[in-house]
Amino acid sequence: MPPKILFINKNFKKNKIQINLKKRGYSILKANNGLKLISHLEVEHPDLIIMDTKSTWPDSFTLCKSLRKGKYKSIPVFFVTNQSTKKEYTDSFRCGCTQYFCLPSQFDTFYKKVQEFAGIP
Repeated sequence: MPPKILFINKNFKKNKIQINLKKRGYSILKANNGLKLISHLEVEHPDLIIMDTKSTWPDSFTLCKSLRKGKYKSIPVFFVTNQSTKKEYTDSFRCGCTQYFCLPSQFDTFYKKVQEFAGIP
């Protein structure tokens, strides 16, 4: 069974990251509301969670803090952004994210870390 990666985002467009990970053999899960998120966490047991730092449903930092306090604290959480700031970087780790990436400039490192934390399909 391929490693499962859960993307948390209110809006899903053709996402280059998701397309590339799917081509590499990962199972892609998407949550755009609370019910879907809970369902994926409870039923699918993702190996990795990826969310944009700019997410507004709920905001990424609050959600990450909640995940770290509950029974899902062992699931790695990656934050991705396309424009990094020092405050965002600091806040990301302060709330408990596992890795932080500014894409597309860090694509190679990102994919290596996906393999390290989620496994190789």
